[in-house]
Amino acid sequence: MEEQTGPTGRYKVRKDVGRKTHADLIREAVENLGEATPKQIMRFIRNRHPEVDVKETSFRADIIGCSVNHTSSHHYPGMPKFLFYNKPEGTYRLFKPSTDDRSLSITGIRAGKIIQLANSLDDETVDKLNSSIRHLEYNSLNAYATIMCQYAYMQTRDL
Repeated sequence: MEEQTGPTGRYKVRKDVGRKTHADLIREAVENLGEATPKQIMRFIRNRHPEVDVKETSFRADIIGCSVNHTSSHHYPGMPKFLFYNKPEGTYRLFKPSTDDRSLSITGIRAGKIIQLANSLDDETVDKLNSSIRHLEYNSLNAYATIMCQYAYMQTRDL
């Protein structure tokens, strides 16, 4: 495994026998196509790499997993995050950290608002949130972030 650094952090990439991962193939497609739908991305991969068995459900899931802002990308914490999802168009393009708004599309609340709210929580509420995730053994940072987002949404949905 080789460690690489992307716009959202470090991740490991398998480099065995010269095969590309799904994420590598997806990145290559989007770099060449610009903004594209999942169907266009998969068509590009089929045409450019006929040796790859492009299973639609698997690649659709991995495209979502590579997105920094798709509402379901949190289900794929092991995928590198380098795509930006344009929901109205149903398209993906490369994420540009300097210009793209990484607002949380699940709730429509900007990350800054959640941080502001999290900083204003009293100790008792923070303890309750912490105790609610202690039993989770998988990626607790993602679980904590999800719970904080849900809590923030519940507190601000009537604003």
